[in-house]
Amino acid sequence: MMSTMKKRYWTLLFVLGFASFLCFCTPSLHAYREWLLFLCLFGIALIVQKKGVGQRKFKDIPLLDALQEGVITLDWEGKVLQVNQKGAHYLKEEKGRLIGTLLFNHPLLKSHYQNFHRIRETFIHQSFANEKEGLEGEIKVLEPRKKILVTLLDSSGHYQKKQLGKDFVANASHELRTPITIIKGFAETIYDLPEISSGMLTEFTEKIVRNCQRMDSLVKNLLTLADLDYLPRAKLQECDLVALIDSCSQTLLSLHPEIQIESLHNEEVIIIHGDPDLLELAIMNLLENGVKYSEQAAKITITIEDGSDAVKLTIADQGIGIPEGDLDKIFERFFTVDKAHSRRMGGAGLGLSIVDVIISKHQAKIDVTSTWEKGTTFTLTFQKVSTAFQ
Repeated sequence: MMSTMKKRYWTLLFVLGFASFLCFCTPSLHAYREWLLFLCLFGIALIVQKKGVGQRKFKDIPLLDALQEGVITLDWEGKVLQVNQKGAHYLKEEKGRLIGTLLFNHPLLKSHYQNFHRIRETFIHQSFANEKEGLEGEIKVLEPRKKILVTLLDSSGHYQKKQLGKDFVANASHELRTPITIIKGFAETIYDLPEISSGMLTEFTEKIVRNCQRMDSLVKNLLTLADLDYLPRAKLQECDLVALIDSCSQTLLSLHPEIQIESLHNEEVIIIHGDPDLLELAIMNLLENGVKYSEQAAKITITIEDGSDAVKLTIADQGIGIPEGDLDKIFERFFTVDKAHSRRMGGAGLGLSIVDVIISKHQAKIDVTSTWEKGTTFTLTFQKVSTAFQ
């Protein structure tokens, strides 16, 4: 078909060119030369245009396959004319099997047939979403009464984030509601009982102060998480992990002088690439957890091992431990193994979430092992510069 069309164009061009030549060479035909010259140039322009369209069609196929969006063109009846690789992938079909089929008869798009019907009547851009399958789509008119464009986009991550956001707000509201209710209750009691004893007044005010501190800690942790979520990557620099651990240990001992901390390392100076402030925050959270969840004076062992291609930091305590069934949940926001114990200690289940985010920003890995009523061990693995950051 294409070969026949080309022959016709070249034949037409030859005839027009020969006629133009005769008009210029034959005096009796001079009156027609401008008109034939125009026809000749028009024929050349038409051939060039058709050739360009053919080349664009040929080049559009790999270009569409490179897009992250699914792109599908339909005729006015809704039959598939062209589909790129992503479009076929989103519909869980082979490209060849989709060509010529009615797109909105497909099981994943059947429920959105009304959108397709509406755009043919109104010519107004239509959007649709399939939350169950994690697909978003748009329908546009390419050529009125001739072609329609459908684009598909994987929105599973978007809806997942949206749901996480809803859960986050619900959990934060719940965690804040408890201390607010306690503070309000004790404040009203003090207001309603002007003759309250000094002992009871002291007890009430201590509980009010403790719950205020809990709210303050919760808000600070929420703000920290928000900052970390929007931080693209930690500001990495050379950092001596041995010195950082010594500093964290001294800080913890000043807050809890009764605890025991043992620090072991196979080199005097162990350099990693990290953000010292963020790493200190993560390590302090792990150390404070070891103190909070120890029934007696905490005993914590910190080991730093400088290997050939990685540095391992291990923090082990002898606390109450974590049940095996909860190990895969402990980095979730607001998750606590023992809610009553956490509330008594002023925790809201955000500390390990902060640690997890910080470690991921360093492109490092965190693992946890635990035995109930025997203790918990966290292992942080940092890749050496030569393998991770060059």
